[in-house]
Amino acid sequence: MLGVAGAAQAAPSSWCWATHQHPHHGMGSTLILRMVDRFPVIIYLGAGVLAWTAAKMLIHEPMLEDWMVIHPWLPWVVYAVIIGGVLLGGYVRNRGRMTGNIGSEGTSRLGQSERAPKRR
Repeated sequence: MLGVAGAAQAAPSSWCWATHQHPHHGMGSTLILRMVDRFPVIIYLGAGVLAWTAAKMLIHEPMLEDWMVIHPWLPWVVYAVIIGGVLLGGYVRNRGRMTGNIGSEGTSRLGQSERAPKRR
């Protein structure tokens, strides 16, 4: 909703569209959550798109323009480091959760915070 509001700064007709579509967001988000549960790769695709956007913004930063002209290979490195770092970081962070790794004590590798509380 905020994204639509930001994009429609000067177009009141967009506000009408946004307020009309608001009730449908709940149904759409439920559908998306079901798809993500079934196909977790969707999260990695979204993270890749966000990382690509961040890299693109960094490459086109006016303060870095001279560096990008002097070193024509630098944009490729920026894309690789940012997108690769985000995707690899997400994979490493989630690999224990995806495979169900259980340590020798019956806890996951992620530590104490995931242990179930003891019953008294």
